[in-house]
Amino acid sequence: MTFETSSNLKNKSRNKLPHFPNQSGHLCTFIPLILGTLFLSLTSQGTIGQELLINEFMSDNESTITDQDGHYVDWIELYNASSESINLSGYHLSDDATIPNKWAFPDIEIDSGAFLMVYASGKNLIGPELHTNFKISADGEKLLLTNPAGEVIDQWSAVPLIPDQSYGRIPDGGETILAYDQSTPAGSNGLVNQMLLSKSSGFYSDDFQLTVVSLLGDSVYYTLDGSVPTPSSNLYESPILISDVNSEANVLSEVQTSTDEFWLTPDGNVPKGTIIRLASYKDGVQSSSVISRTYFVNEQGGYQPEMPIVSIIIEQESLFDHDTGIYVQGVNFDPDSPLWTGNYYQKGLEWERDAHVEYFDDTGEMEFAQDAGIRVHGGGTRRLPQKSLRLTARSEYGRKYFYHPMFEGRDCEKYRELLLKTSMASWRAETIINDAYASSVVEEMNLESLHQKPVAVYLNGEYWGIHYLSERISEKYLEYVHEVDEDSVDIIAGNYDLITIGSNSDY
Repeated sequence: MTFETSSNLKNKSRNKLPHFPNQSGHLCTFIPLILGTLFLSLTSQGTIGQELLINEFMSDNESTITDQDGHYVDWIELYNASSESINLSGYHLSDDATIPNKWAFPDIEIDSGAFLMVYASGKNLIGPELHTNFKISADGEKLLLTNPAGEVIDQWSAVPLIPDQSYGRIPDGGETILAYDQSTPAGSNGLVNQMLLSKSSGFYSDDFQLTVVSLLGDSVYYTLDGSVPTPSSNLYESPILISDVNSEANVLSEVQTSTDEFWLTPDGNVPKGTIIRLASYKDGVQSSSVISRTYFVNEQGGYQPEMPIVSIIIEQESLFDHDTGIYVQGVNFDPDSPLWTGNYYQKGLEWERDAHVEYFDDTGEMEFAQDAGIRVHGGGTRRLPQKSLRLTARSEYGRKYFYHPMFEGRDCEKYRELLLKTSMASWRAETIINDAYASSVVEEMNLESLHQKPVAVYLNGEYWGIHYLSERISEKYLEYVHEVDEDSVDIIAGNYDLITIGSNSDY
C-alpha cells in the first residue's frame, strides 16, 4: 500500500503537539489513498523480506507499559519473521545514522515468530530486560537496525509521535506501517483490529459518504446517538451518508435538566452536527477500540467559526438516566429540598462518566481528541439547566493528559483537568464574562488567576451553548504553574476545616 505524508505533521514543534487527521482515543490514525484523502505511511526503509525487523516502537510512553523499575520509558519491539531462531550477537540498534553501532545486543536468541522488547531508556542495561544507551525523541528521529556485517537491515523514518502512540507493521513483519493508539508491546499487531475512515472529524460544506475499512475484515457496527456500538447496533455494509442536520428536531436539549423554576426549552432548533461511533467485532467479541467522530455539515456556505468548539460524545444514559444520569434530577432528587438535591449534586469518581472529547480551534481545525472522564462541577449552579462540567484525562480512558497549549500566555502544553464553566458561575448574573473578567483584571498582580476563554459546546452533536473553558485550581495546577511537587500541596477551603487536598496540620 502506498502512502504520502500529510502536511499536518511536518515541522511540528513541541510547543504545539502534532495532531493527526484521524486522531481519537484508541484507533488507527491513517487513511488509505483509495479513500481519497490525506494520510500517512511511514514504511521502513529497510529491505522488506529481511528476517529480523523493527516491528513496533513507542517514543513517548506515558501510561502504556513500565520497565522493571516501574518507569514509563520508550520501547522498541523486534520480530523474527524467519523460520529459524536468530542469534543477536553482533546486531546493533541506533538512533543516529552516523553511529549505526550505538547499542549492541548481547549473545541471546530470538525464536522464529517471536517478539523481543528492548527499552530505549538510556539506562544501558543487559539482563532480564534489555535497555539501550539512548532514548527516542518524540519529535521524531531515525531508528536503525544493523546486522553483524554492519549493514542497515531496517530503518524507520523520523516521525513525530503523540503520547502513548506507537508505529507498527501490519501484519507482523509486513510492509504497511500504521499509527496505533492501542499498542501491542511484545505482542502481535494483528491482535487488535484497526479501522480506517475516509473523513476526519471536522467541518464540511457538502454532504458526503463516509467509508470505513476494517483491516482485519471484522464486522463493523456503528451508532449515531452516542452509545457504544454492539452487535445489536447498525451493521456497516456500505458508505454512510453524512449530511446537513441543522434543520432536524432538537432531542437532548428538550430533556428537562432542572426544576420547573429554572427550566426553559430552547427557542427553535439549535445548530447540530452528526456524531458517529464505531467498533468492530469478531465472533461476537469486540476486536477494536471505539472510534468516535463529529461531523459538522452546513450547506449554506460552510463553517465560519467565531470561537473554539468542544464536542462531547457520550452515552445518553450517562447524562439523563433516572438512576445514573449525572445531568438530571433523577433518583436523588428530594421535592422537599429542591435546591440542593438531585443526581447533579452527587460527587466523586462514582459520578464520573466516560466520554469522548474533541477540541476544534477557531478555524475549525481539530487540535486534540481523546476519551476522558466527565462530571458535573460547581455548587449552586448544579441546579440550573446548563451546568458546569469538569473534564479529566486519565490513563484508564487512554491518555493521562490533554495535550495542547490551551491558553495564550500560559506556558503549559498538557493539562490533567479542564473546566467548561457556565454563565451561572457568577451567582446567576445575566452575563457569562464576570468570572473570566475578574481573573483577567488581577493577572498582573501577585494573585493566583485562572486562564479562561469562551468556547461553543456541542453535546452529542447538539449545540449546548457558550461555556468558558478554564483551568481548575488543584494540586496538579499548582505543579505545572509553580513547579511544586503535587504531593506536597495542601489546599484548604472555608475557615481552616474544609480540606480539599492534603491536610491542615501545618496550617
